[in-house]
Amino acid sequence: MHETNAKEIVKSNSLIQASYTLGLAEIRIILLSIIEARKNEILISSDTFLEVSAERYAKEFSVTRQAAYMALSEAVTTLFQRQVTIFGIDEKTKKKEKRVIRWVSGISYVEDAGLIKLRFSPEVIAQITNLKENFTQYKLAQIAGLHSAYAVRLYEIVMQWQSKGKTPFFELEKLRGLLGISPEEYSAMCNFKARVLDLSVKQINEKTNLNLSYTQKKIGRVVTHFSFEFSLKEESKTTKKEPKILGVPKGEIEKHARVGESYEEAAARIKAELKNTSAKERAQKEIQAMKEILAAT
Repeated sequence: MHETNAKEIVKSNSLIQASYTLGLAEIRIILLSIIEARKNEILISSDTFLEVSAERYAKEFSVTRQAAYMALSEAVTTLFQRQVTIFGIDEKTKKKEKRVIRWVSGISYVEDAGLIKLRFSPEVIAQITNLKENFTQYKLAQIAGLHSAYAVRLYEIVMQWQSKGKTPFFELEKLRGLLGISPEEYSAMCNFKARVLDLSVKQINEKTNLNLSYTQKKIGRVVTHFSFEFSLKEESKTTKKEPKILGVPKGEIEKHARVGESYEEAAARIKAELKNTSAKERAQKEIQAMKEILAAT
């Protein structure tokens, strides 16, 4: 795979249109695993274990290593139980079919190495590799700054219509299912819009390459459908300088941070070490200059 495509997420539209519930850390682990699956020159099989390290997780999503260790450790106990419901048409009867599958068939965590190993189920492998048509792709960097699982799901959903810049209207319950919201969650429209929809749209507009808005349709006074319109931002507007914390580039902090340190703690330590190094270098230069003066007399 070419380097330019090394961090692209590719999913079948069937998988994007499926109904499932995943936490943010679980989504991120799945996405990194998809990248690993596509990075191999040979096709993966149901026996292939893919590896995601805490270091990689921390780097891609700008979190501390400690947070990455915790995310990977906790995902082992939850991700194996997660299911995804894929909707399709039964080939024999031509009737609508609802198939429930697992994301992974095996998963483990190597504690001392901060490493998670997972094996996708055969049905999921078919939805993420060797796709020729009816798929959606986007760069990992576009969703790396999103801090809501709903925002990531909404981004994927609308990107299916990237060529049109507008989605069809989704019936409310269908949209809730796509976003992974259970019937008892955010049942009041005001809560659904404030805690899910508006929050996700705000994050997508601030953190990704899309300008996104939505339109709602009502029957009487009841909101029944939603549609989304979006456009791509100009490249120059989405290209940002590397952020700094206490004057230290974030990338350097992630390289040199110690386990358990926050960004601020690591930045303060790095600055102090650089300051001490500079002071020592100045002292050494002064001593050398004095030696040269004494040698000349």
